[in-house]
Parts: sequence; structure tokens; C-alpha cells
Amino acid sequence: MPMDEERLSAVIKSGNLPHMWLLYGEENYLSAFYADKLTALTVDGALKVFNFHVYEGDDADLGEILETAQLLPAMSEKRCILIKNLPFHQMNKADAAAFLEALADVPDTTVLILLYTKLVFSAKNKEDSKWLPLIRRFEELGAAAELTRRTPAKTRQMLIRGAKSRGTSISPELADELVSVVGDDITNLLNEFNKLCAYADGQPITKEMIDAVAVKSVTASVFDVSAAILGGNTQRAFDLVKELLRQKTPVQPIIGALGLTYVNLYRYMTAKAEDYTPDSFADAFGYKGNYNYTFSKLAPFARRCTLPQIRRSVEILTDADVKSKSSAVDPETLLTGLLATLAGALE
Repeated sequence: MPMDEERLSAVIKSGNLPHMWLLYGEENYLSAFYADKLTALTVDGALKVFNFHVYEGDDADLGEILETAQLLPAMSEKRCILIKNLPFHQMNKADAAAFLEALADVPDTTVLILLYTKLVFSAKNKEDSKWLPLIRRFEELGAAAELTRRTPAKTRQMLIRGAKSRGTSISPELADELVSVVGDDITNLLNEFNKLCAYADGQPITKEMIDAVAVKSVTASVFDVSAAILGGNTQRAFDLVKELLRQKTPVQPIIGALGLTYVNLYRYMTAKAEDYTPDSFADAFGYKGNYNYTFSKLAPFARRCTLPQIRRSVEILTDADVKSKSSAVDPETLLTGLLATLAGALE
């Protein structure tokens, strides 16, 4: 199986680096980060113009790439070739087989990095079987690494260390809060984090700063809508939805995020009724990461609602989801009616 980030980091630290690399996965930032790191370890900066070659997948000439790979490095030990987003899955069988076979001829003096930041696939997904020959070939000749989302603990530590290096600080609790607000995509998270650190201007980061600066993800924004309905503040829910529509947020992601909150709440209340422990609950429903943080946000609503009310709400959301995909109903009309019906289900 392809290595994960922990194993990849350990291999790089060991200094015993293969000359063939496949980097891919759902976390595009990490794939690009490690490609840059491998490039820096391979090519001397002063000689980069001679020994570093970048090819974009859609326009890549495989014949030219393989010819370049055979060239000896100029005044250096290694030459580096970076190929971005090669559409291997679109190759016919003959071309794919020829490419995989030719990779064996790439000399040790050439470091070849095949990087994916636009195409997402996984060795574990049966639907991505077209990619398996490529993954296995790189495992045979060098290394393949699948970069997935970091665990909440690693993301938290990244933010804490990052704040310190930027002359400020953030508590573990507020690091989790920031992730819940902007999402766990590292590229977007770091963009918002950098803005937040600049805004803090050397002062410790506070929740008020996060509220003032960080741009909420759709999921986080819609959670506020759910919280308003479940807390009995229907007018606030209407106002929040109007703002989402003003920002051109599509109706289906709004309904989907609403549904996620209600389904999570229904599961949580069911588990509490059956005296599940948090760990057994998380295992039963496949929750990963910082699920205790998720549970803590649901707990206040579980005390105000009944299971039949939430079950009815899930049914309402399912009907609204179908309508949003199959009719030309005005988004504001659909969502306004949905919020009113959800509020009524709690009476």
C-alpha cells in the first residue's frame, strides 16, 4: 500500500531517497508541499535552470519527458523532473502500458516526481482501479504516497507552532474552533490562519478575532442556521440564510449541510438513549478525528429536542433535498419554507 504522510516524512528524514515518486491524495496542499521538499533536496538552487524541468499533465509530451530523463545532470549529481496531473486514467491500454514500462529506464541520476493536485483518487477505492497500475509501478520502482487529511491533533499542532513562528499564540481549543469555522482543507485553513495572525499583531489569538476575521465554510455557516432553529431563534435562521444566498451559495450545499447537522444530532441522541460511550458511538457510526468536539456542539440541542422531532426534521430535509434537485423552485422560496417547516417540527 502507498505510504502515508508519517511514513513519507520518515523516509525523507532518513536521507535514503528513491529516485521515483508518486504523490497524490485528497490533501492537495500536502502533495505540493512534499513535491517542493523533494525538489529542494534534489536540485541545487543555483543550477535549477539546468536541472529542473516541469511538465503540465494535459500538455506533457511523454516522449520528450523520457528523453529528458536520460540526460546527465549539469554540474550536479541529480536532475529533477516534475510532472503535474498527468491524465493517466485517460490513456488507452497500449499507451499506459508503454509509459509504465518506460519508467524502468529512468536512470538513478534523474529524480522523477509525478504530482497530482487536481485529480483525486485512492488505492482503496474500487472506482479508482484505473490508477492502480500506476500506483503499483511507482511502488516497485520508487515510492508512492497518498496524502489524506491530517488528523485533528496534527492540524492543531500545526496551528500552534505556526502561531508561535508568526509572533503570536493560539490555544488548542481555539485551534479546534478555527478548524470548525473554516474547515480542514489545509490550503484554505492556512490562508485564513495567516490573515488571523496578521490581525492579531503579536497578541494572543482570541475567539473574537476568529469571529471578526475568519471566513466561514458553508458547513460552519449552515451549522449556525441549524443552531438558530434548534435554539428557537427562527428569525436569525432566516437572516443567516439570506446572507448565504446573497453570497451566491448554491441551495443544495445549504440543504446538505443542514441535513448533516440533523443526522448527526439524531445519531447522537439515539446513542445517548442506548447509553453508548463516546468512543463506541464514534466507532458505530464511523466518526473520525476530533469527534468529541462535534459531540460537544450537539449536546445542548439534544437536551431541548425529542427523537421524534429530529426524526421528522430529517424527513423534511430529505424531501427538500429532492425538491432542490428536481424542480425549478426559487432558492429563497424553497429555503424560507424549509426553515419554517423545520421550526414547526420542534413545536
